[in-house]
Amino acid sequence: MDLWINGNHHNFDTEPAGQITVAQVIEHLGWSAQRVAVEVNGLVVPKQEHDKTHLKSNDKVEVVTLIGGG
Repeated sequence: MDLWINGNHHNFDTEPAGQITVAQVIEHLGWSAQRVAVEVNGLVVPKQEHDKTHLKSNDKVEVVTLIGGG
């Protein structure tokens, strides 16, 4: 499955074919699920929906990592 994440092309081998969730992408890329905000094709995906939101080939995913500071 081909996805565009933060403007970069990524290919994911998925089982079953073509099924991957936002939560799986976040985990695969090594990001902390608690510290990211996600948008898919221009729509914000709430954290509680990450494991229920399935992606389709060529979806555009934007992930913003949240960092603390002062």
